[in-house]
Amino acid sequence: MKSGTENITDTKTKEEKGELRKNTCAEFATMTNDEYSSLVEKFGIFKVDKMVEILNNYKGSNGKTTV
Repeated sequence: MKSGTENITDTKTKEEKGELRKNTCAEFATMTNDEYSSLVEKFGIFKVDKMVEILNNYKGSNGKTTV
């Protein structure tokens, strides 16, 4: 017997669920502002931008998309 709640759709937004909103860093690469800031502190902005570029190129050439 069905409980009656199986057909109810989840209408909460990602923010209401506690999920962080990711920003687009490049066409195929996304991360939160906190993630980006943490990487910049650890590696410096030039290395992070290069890593994002490499990731973007990899995902784009292999048909990967952001989640």
